[in-house]
Amino acid sequence: MKSEAELVGHRGDGEADAFAALVERHGDTVLRYAFTLTGNAHDAEDVTQDTFMAGWRRRRDIRLVDGSMLPWLLVTARNHASNLSRKRLRRGDQPLHGVEAVSVSPTPLAVLLDREQREWIEASIRDLTPELRTVVVSCLLNERPYQEVASELGLEVSAVTKRISRARARLRAERERGEEGVRT
Repeated sequence: MKSEAELVGHRGDGEADAFAALVERHGDTVLRYAFTLTGNAHDAEDVTQDTFMAGWRRRRDIRLVDGSMLPWLLVTARNHASNLSRKRLRRGDQPLHGVEAVSVSPTPLAVLLDREQREWIEASIRDLTPELRTVVVSCLLNERPYQEVASELGLEVSAVTKRISRARARLRAERERGEEGVRT
């Protein structure tokens, strides 16, 4: 198995294989991270594709961290997601209301929760800051270990734990505000 330094610096006939190996190693992680940033699968796929293409074009300029290209890929994915968001704001894109999103493989959450509750949860998570949304989706929805998420984001585990705690407090407060509105 080739190191990432060998794959990134690879030239010649095997370039496609080297690129495929990098996508194989980090594609799922970058896609999950892009989803936490964008909030939908289509945009996450676009951000992931743009990230890997930029990585491949600039591969000889990338500084690997502990022999891995993943930190560079995650920062680049965040930048591409921010660019996409700014582009949509400039164009004035509006979400389509009343159009049900189609999911190829429904999550256990989608199966268990009724439509209104699911919509409320998704909207509440989207309203979180990007830092909180990233850890909530990664740790709570995707059930990934705090240590793995902390390592990916370049954080201490305690920082991920604090972000989860803050996000839970905000979601709880939001739920309580919603329940008070129903009672009145």
